[in-house]
Amino acid sequence: MKKISILLLTALALSACDQKSNVPAGPSTATATAPATAAPASSAPAPAPTKAAEVETVQLDMSTPDRALKSYWQVRDQIRTKDTLLQNARLQESIDQQKQLPDVATSALTANWKSKLWTPETFTRDIMEVKLESESRAIIIVNMKNSTPIPAGAEIEKIEENYRRNGENYRYVLEKDQQGWKVAEIWEKPSYQKTWSKSYPKPNKPFVGALTYTGI
Repeated sequence: MKKISILLLTALALSACDQKSNVPAGPSTATATAPATAAPASSAPAPAPTKAAEVETVQLDMSTPDRALKSYWQVRDQIRTKDTLLQNARLQESIDQQKQLPDVATSALTANWKSKLWTPETFTRDIMEVKLESESRAIIIVNMKNSTPIPAGAEIEKIEENYRRNGENYRYVLEKDQQGWKVAEIWEKPSYQKTWSKSYPKPNKPFVGALTYTGI
């Protein structure tokens, strides 16, 4: 009798195991990874370059309109130089990637497409007039010239030579707040215009791509 009981218990246990194995598996706690749809290469942000990433500060003097404008130029020049260094870090990666260009394009076309490292532009600025319109508003007229060294072998057109020699005139509007004088507006008067036109600030709207020259 005892043997029969043991056999019955064994059979019941085996039957239970078979039924358990046939039950559909419940939700798993592990996250299943669905096949990813490959995104276009252009939609993936490029890794940020690590070179020249240190943040530097300028000693500001906002006590008078002309000193505030010079501090503004210092900040702008530093940003421009830093941007150029960061762009060159990325361009160097692009240059390394362009090793196959000669295999698919002629040497003349390859020379056009090949990336070139940038040189930070430099400018000379002469303050021509400072006019204090009120206790909190000032106008400064400036003549600015591009003094960036001309690369060897570059051909300068007459209009470029005139711009470099004569420069362009700008009118800066500065306003005073609790921190001091700050640049509020920038106006320009190109040589072909007789009146001032406002350059900045301007509406900051998203870019809409329409032209195709970058895809040729």
